[in-house]
Amino acid sequence: MSEALEQPWIGQGTCVVRGYTMGPAFVWRGWPSLRALVHERMPVIVVADYLEQHMITRLPPELVLGVVTAHGSVIDPLYEALAEGLQRPSVIGVRGVAAAARPGDLVLVDAGDGNVVLRPDPELERPFRQMKGRTPERKPAGFDEVLRRLTDPIQKAWLRFGRPLPYDLPESRTLYAIAWRLSAGGMPRPEDDAVVRRAYERAAERPDPNEGPSDDR
Repeated sequence: MSEALEQPWIGQGTCVVRGYTMGPAFVWRGWPSLRALVHERMPVIVVADYLEQHMITRLPPELVLGVVTAHGSVIDPLYEALAEGLQRPSVIGVRGVAAAARPGDLVLVDAGDGNVVLRPDPELERPFRQMKGRTPERKPAGFDEVLRRLTDPIQKAWLRFGRPLPYDLPESRTLYAIAWRLSAGGMPRPEDDAVVRRAYERAAERPDPNEGPSDDR
C-alpha cells in the first residue's frame, strides 16, 4: 500500500515586501546559518522563527528569493528592516512556520495576500507557478505614511512598557488592511478605532514566555 500524500502546511501573516515567489526552504538556525547560506550557493526561501535587524543586512540578496518569519508585526522593527533593506517578497508573523518547515521543502510565498504554503500539492503549485514573477497590486500612494500614523502610538506604547522583541501583534493584518483602505481613498469605519485601541492596550499586558521566538535568530 502506498503512503498517503503529506498534506500541505498553510499559514498566513502580514505582507512586508509584496510579490510572489517560490523555492526551497532554508530553515534559519541562528548565526551559523549565515555561513551555511553562503556555502549553499543556491537561491532559497529563508524561513525563520525571527530575524534580528542586523542579520537582515547580512543576508546575501542574490541567494534570497524571499523571507518568511513566525514572529513579527507591523510595529516590529523587523517590518521596517525588510521593507527598506532586502527588498524580497516577505511575510512575517506566520505562526508555526519555522517549526513546520524542513530544509529543502518547497515553499510558496504569496506576499500579496500574506499566504505561505509548505510542501504544496500539484493543485496548489500549478496556479502559483503562473503567478510567480507577476507584480501584485501596488500599494496605494501614501500607504506607508498612513500605516505609520496608525502604528506609531502603538509602537511607542510597547517601547514605554519595555516589551521585548519581537512585537507580535494579532491586529497586525487588520492594521495593514485599514491603512490600505484609507490610503486608497476609503472611508474610516467605527471599528477602526477599536482595533487601534486594542493593539495599544496590548502593550500593558504581561508577555507570555511561551509565545516568544526561540534563540535561533
